[in-house]
Amino acid sequence: NSAHGRLRDYDTFGIEPRLRLGWTAFGLPSELNAGVRAHWESQERRQINATSPTGRTGTLAEDQRRETRGHSGFVSNRFELGALAIVPAVRVEHVEYERRNDLNGASGADGITEVIPGLGFNYRIDERHSVFAGAHKGFAPPRAEDIIDGNGGNVEVDAEDSRNLELGWRAELAPGNSIEATVFRNHFLSQIVVGSIAGGNTPLAEGETLHQGFEFSGMFSRDGWL
Repeated sequence: NSAHGRLRDYDTFGIEPRLRLGWTAFGLPSELNAGVRAHWESQERRQINATSPTGRTGTLAEDQRRETRGHSGFVSNRFELGALAIVPAVRVEHVEYERRNDLNGASGADGITEVIPGLGFNYRIDERHSVFAGAHKGFAPPRAEDIIDGNGGNVEVDAEDSRNLELGWRAELAPGNSIEATVFRNHFLSQIVVGSIAGGNTPLAEGETLHQGFEFSGMFSRDGWL
C-alpha cells in the first residue's frame, strides 16, 4: 500500500472591457458591440509518492509548471431592417502556451491564432413571436498539456474547429413566461478527445464528428398569469 500526494496550485486572472454603441449605419438603426479580453492562468503541479498509506513524504514523481495566456478581440453590429435584424460578427483569438518540467529540466512553448466569423438573424413575427437563425465557426484551443509534452516537445494537435448552424422559434406567452425551440447542427472538422488519467495514461484522439439535434426550453413565472 502507498499514498500519492497530488499537490496542485492554480492561479487565474482576466479582464474584459466592452463597448456598446447605438448609431446609424448606411441609414439603418444599428448597435455596435466590441471588446477585448486578456486571460492568464498558471498551474503548479507536484506529486509526492509515499511508501505507506499514512506517509506524507516520499519520492517526487511530478514537478511541473504550465502557463496559458490568451488574448482576443471581437466586434459585431446589429443592423435593424424593420422586423429583421442581421448581426455579422468576427472574433480573433491568440493563445500562447508554456510548459516546464523541473524533474528533467525540459521546457517548451507554442501558440495558436484563429479568426472566427459568425452571422445571426432574428425576425419578429409580432410582439410575442420571433424566429432566429445563426451560422458561426467554432473554436476551442487545446490545453497546455495536450499541445506540449512532458519533455518540452510540440505535439501536432490542432485547435477544435467546427461549423455550427441553428434555427429556432421563440414565443412570449405572458410577461416573464416564454418558450423556445431550436434545431442545431455542429460539424467538428477537428475535435479533441482526451483519455482518462485514472486509466493509467492519457491518450489523445483528434478527428471529425457530427452533433445535431433539437432543444426545447421554457421559463415560467406564476406572476405573469395573474
